[in-house]
Amino acid sequence: MDFVQKAQALSAKRCPVRNVVSEEWSDIQAARAAGVSLNAIFRQLKVDGKEVGKGYSSFRNAVRYLDENSPEVAETAVSIESNQGVPSPVTPERGQFVDDRFQSDF
Repeated sequence: MDFVQKAQALSAKRCPVRNVVSEEWSDIQAARAAGVSLNAIFRQLKVDGKEVGKGYSSFRNAVRYLDENSPEVAETAVSIESNQGVPSPVTPERGQFVDDRFQSDF
């Protein structure tokens, strides 16, 4: 298991509500397209026994995250980044941090 897979596995454990929402994403999108409110979707998922958080705000935050970072796009981005290798770090110019007001004895 490489580093990226380990990090993804750890992330999955720490975001249980987001994981459940991403599993049900296609149904949630279909319900939203039909005009169903997020609160009604949340209540139905709770009735179905899904662990979507204790309160509505956890569910709403997970939906907002997946709206901005759809599951399909996130998986594609990870695969593209892992294929490109590690980018070299950009070194800032010394001029940003230098203080030439006083002469140094060193």
